[in-house]
Amino acid sequence: MSKILGIIDALEATIFEAKKVPFSNKVILNEDELFLLIDKLRSVLKTEILQEPLQPFLAVSKNSQVSDEIQLNEENEKNEKIKNGADEYADFVLSNLQLAIIKMRKDLIKLESNIENGREVLDNRKKQHREIV
Repeated sequence: MSKILGIIDALEATIFEAKKVPFSNKVILNEDELFLLIDKLRSVLKTEILQEPLQPFLAVSKNSQVSDEIQLNEENEKNEKIKNGADEYADFVLSNLQLAIIKMRKDLIKLESNIENGREVLDNRKKQHREIV
C-alpha cells in the first residue's frame, strides 16, 4: 500500500511542479514522465491485488506454523519428562533389586554357616560314636 501512496505522491508532485499555462489553471505535463508513473502504479497494483487475497492465508499459515512449533516444543518437553520419569523408576527398581540381592547374600552366608555348623555337629557325633564303640 505504501508503494501505491508513494507513486500517487510522485504524480501529485509532477503536477505541482509542471509549468503553468498563463491566465488559466492548466499545466503543461511531460507525457513520458506521467506514463512511467502510471505504469509503475499498474504494476504495483497488480502485485498487491494478487498478494492481498493471499495475506489471510499467509497469516494463518504463519500462525499455524508458530502454533505447530509451540505444540512440538510442548510435546518434546512432555516426552523428556516421561523419559526422565522412566529412568528414575528404572533406577529405583534396580536399587531395590540390588538391596534384595545384598540381603540374599547375607542370608546365604548365614545359611552356609549353619550348614557348616550342622556338619561339624554331625562329624563330632560320628567321632563320639566311634569312640564309644
